[in-house]
Amino acid sequence: MEYYNRKINYSEDILEIMVEFEYHPWEKIIIHEIIEYEVNDFTSQFYVKNQKDSPKIPIMWSNGIIFMITSFPQTPEVIKEQMKGILHWPNLHFARMPEYRQSIQLSRNVKISVIDVSNHKIFGPMSKWLKENYRVR
Repeated sequence: MEYYNRKINYSEDILEIMVEFEYHPWEKIIIHEIIEYEVNDFTSQFYVKNQKDSPKIPIMWSNGIIFMITSFPQTPEVIKEQMKGILHWPNLHFARMPEYRQSIQLSRNVKISVIDVSNHKIFGPMSKWLKENYRVR
């Protein structure tokens, strides 16, 4: 075990802090519903026409997919599953967008930021899995 030791001097008192860090990645992610959109339909979800300064949430892009994930409320059941390493996503909304762009223009005055998360340990593999396994029938 590695510890982080650092002495902090608060006036005349000296405190020693010992913190242990552990990383426990998710073992399984269960997606309960997958919804595919055309790019324009997907991005229109982020824009509320009469709301000033809409939108504020950036879109995530990974390996040719733009997407948004919803999550369940933190109930005792959900937390119990998470403690076992299982993450549940109620909805995964996505659209195919082969080329990455830093932003998407929705209207003359509204632009949405796009973040490339292709190197993320979850989102990178998820987007590849989605492209290979999910086909609209």
